Amino acid sequence: MLEIKVIASGSSGNCTLIQSSAGENILLDAGIPYAKIAGAVEYKPIDYAFVTHEHGDHANKATIKTLLERGTEVYMRNATRQALKFEQRHNLHALKNRLRKASKVGSFKFKTLDVEHDAADPVAFQLEDVDDCILYATDTKYLPYGDCTTFTKMIVEVNFSEEVLRSSLIDDYQKRRIWENHTSIERVFEYFDLMKSCGETEKLKEVHLIHISNRHGNGAEFKEVLKGVLGEIPIYTH
Repeated sequence: MLEIKVIASGSSGNCTLIQSSAGENILLDAGIPYAKIAGAVEYKPIDYAFVTHEHGDHANKATIKTLLERGTEVYMRNATRQALKFEQRHNLHALKNRLRKASKVGSFKFKTLDVEHDAADPVAFQLEDVDDCILYATDTKYLPYGDCTTFTKMIVEVNFSEEVLRSSLIDDYQKRRIWENHTSIERVFEYFDLMKSCGETEKLKEVHLIHISNRHGNGAEFKEVLKGVLGEIPIYTH
């Protein structure tokens, strides 16, 4: 079983903790100070960290450096490593190719999934063990599909409402950047609606909505919208 704890979400910093039934502490992104992460894991070792892309709210360079120095196995695409200017080392795993098959580490498997964002080579991650298959997707125009029969738990960005963004007072450049690099409640609803029509929400246990914009999003409203397609499946906002 893979248990989810969202430590931080949003433009000020992103980090999610996954705890495996084998006792492993796994980070998805590390965009906050190390001290905050250490407190969240009760100062226990962090076994693995997976970084989606190089932007500072997902990849705090000082935090990743500390993780590496403390022996955490850190995974990111090679273009992300180069963008962060990290030298190669034994516990920094620079993923050079698309992972067409899930790779085994510890008690679980992981796979990278391509996403659309203005970064060097951004990814979403799929983590799975015998009980769960998790999708972690953030900072992307569209949510990706994995190769599990169905996800059991999902941690997905729902950044903005298209209607709210259209009427926003920000300039057209900023609107276009948000539109092209983040996902909206409308796109996420369509994603889940398609999953449901294909019978792929039957084993879904919980959904976590992350990276909700303070200016162009509303977590409570997004949750109500998605209840229309997800029904009684628990939905959490962060």
